[in-house]
Amino acid sequence: MSKTILPPATLSRQSASQADTTKLAAIYARVSTTDQADKGYSLPTQLEACQAMAQQEGYIVPDTHVFVDDYTGMSLNRPQFIKLRDLVHQRVVHTVIVYDLDRLSRKLAHQLLLSDEFEQAGVALHIVTMPATEKTPESQLLSNVRGIIAEYERAKILERTRRGLRGRAKEGYPPASGVPLGYRYVKHAGKGGHYEIEPEEAALVHDIFRWYVEDGMSMHAIAVRLIQEGVPTPWAWRGKAATRVRARNGWHVGSVRTILRSETYTGTFSYGKKQRLPGKSNPDKKTRWRDVPRESWMPIPVPVIIEPALFQAAQSQIERNTQQSRRNRKHEYLLGAGRLRCGTCDGTMTGFASRAGTRRYRCCRHPYHIYATPRHPRSCLAKPVEEEVWQAVG
Repeated sequence: MSKTILPPATLSRQSASQADTTKLAAIYARVSTTDQADKGYSLPTQLEACQAMAQQEGYIVPDTHVFVDDYTGMSLNRPQFIKLRDLVHQRVVHTVIVYDLDRLSRKLAHQLLLSDEFEQAGVALHIVTMPATEKTPESQLLSNVRGIIAEYERAKILERTRRGLRGRAKEGYPPASGVPLGYRYVKHAGKGGHYEIEPEEAALVHDIFRWYVEDGMSMHAIAVRLIQEGVPTPWAWRGKAATRVRARNGWHVGSVRTILRSETYTGTFSYGKKQRLPGKSNPDKKTRWRDVPRESWMPIPVPVIIEPALFQAAQSQIERNTQQSRRNRKHEYLLGAGRLRCGTCDGTMTGFASRAGTRRYRCCRHPYHIYATPRHPRSCLAKPVEEEVWQAVG
């Protein structure tokens, strides 16, 4: 039998026709710690089921069209999900396949928004756990009910987590995260755990208190000393074994102040000192903190590293240093709070202390404004000005 050879033009038309009939799909999978613990979700399970549906429906899934997120389902600002939505807007794919509806979002409002977004782009949405049916009022109702249930389940998971942590705190078990410097967390065979003293770190904490109280070193001087001596600072806790990850040159005045202010070292860890609030720019994520009244704290006993007398001496020293700080001595200036004006540019003058400790008033107008006003002395001694004012009002 002789072979029929088609002209190149015919071959190109066939290739274009085959490309037009190719159905492309994108797969999205999402998982979080609570999802895996509550429902047994796992990324391999989701991807395998989605790939099977794509093959069954005759879709081709390129490797670049598989998107995986490890993120909460209460927010739409997920790195891989944003890429998927861009793909939908460009109308590059014909369908999006997900394992369950709550993988897209756990909020009903978000699910309705995404469904309408996909429909407007002409992209079908396939749910592995939901059979493919025509878009009828009944099927839409079922989808909305599932969305409400997913949102309710998420709220219940968060509530159970909060209730569990508070319950453990009431029973005297400290949290496993955020272990202060000087302690290590020891997990119990059943539930909960306790703090044990880490001798090397506890000695460092004691040295910081001694340097501040007995040697009179400032927080800045302590931070510089720790950096110069190459002392590593705790960075984070990572993994189930709670291995402490350290970083050099990470000491800061704030790090030293946190240690000096921590009452945990006196033998009491306080649970529930702060409450998380939704962020201003992204209400879906709780990124802000609010202080909780002291009477609502839950005390948990822990080993003592710093004696109460030394701790109280450090707090008194902090208060004295705060009151004597140059930026907190505005009451020493008679003409502060905008009472004194610059005679050349009419700008506000505020009090400050020079490096030698001399009280002065300076003009707050920025130096680059000299093009609008003549150049003039920017500061003057405070004492002569205040004496002249007293004579004028006396």
